[in-house]
Amino acid sequence: MCILADRTRCVKRIDILLATSNPGKIEELRGLLASLNARPHTLAEFPGVPDIEETATTFEENAVAKARYYCEQTGLPTIADDSGLEIDALDGWPGVHSRRIFGDGRHATDEELIAEVLRRMNGIPPERRGCQMHAVVAFVAPDGTALTGVGIDRGAIATQPSVHRIPGFPFRSIFFHPEQGRTIAEAGERGARMEDAMTHRRDAVRALLSKLRA
Repeated sequence: MCILADRTRCVKRIDILLATSNPGKIEELRGLLASLNARPHTLAEFPGVPDIEETATTFEENAVAKARYYCEQTGLPTIADDSGLEIDALDGWPGVHSRRIFGDGRHATDEELIAEVLRRMNGIPPERRGCQMHAVVAFVAPDGTALTGVGIDRGAIATQPSVHRIPGFPFRSIFFHPEQGRTIAEAGERGARMEDAMTHRRDAVRALLSKLRA
């Protein structure tokens, strides 16, 4: 199956589902996937499809499971991702539980996530505040084809959150990026393109597209 715009023998444009309800992530994925010869759809167009419970222990397992589930539910080739913050000093916490950090099954709010990370990092010196954003983007086709791309962006946990917030992306207000010299939220506020300021999802999508081209 060829769905890349730069493959000239491929003239049919296909429909593809972006399996996320995060508006910011949808916008980001649309831009990153612009080279696909495809019409992107979102979960809002399929209100009867129940959400999938994320129970896997790795980002890759969660991403593939989501993509496969929504592909089966809608019949569309599907792209899904799973990503989160991994903090060195906290043994990789919160990892795949980045939205469910309180262990009660509910999705924490952006402000709750920021506050809890800073609480756990209180008193930890600068040299031990290293962290990374880890993303896996998965593609599953109706014929069962499954491909993934991985991206990791290293940084450090800031001691204070930036004033600027990006709804749906709380950790960008406390993720200090050494190349940017500021938090990712501040970099975006000053005009940096988000996919350049925060590269984990961009790199994951590029890795996935490379496999699709192959």
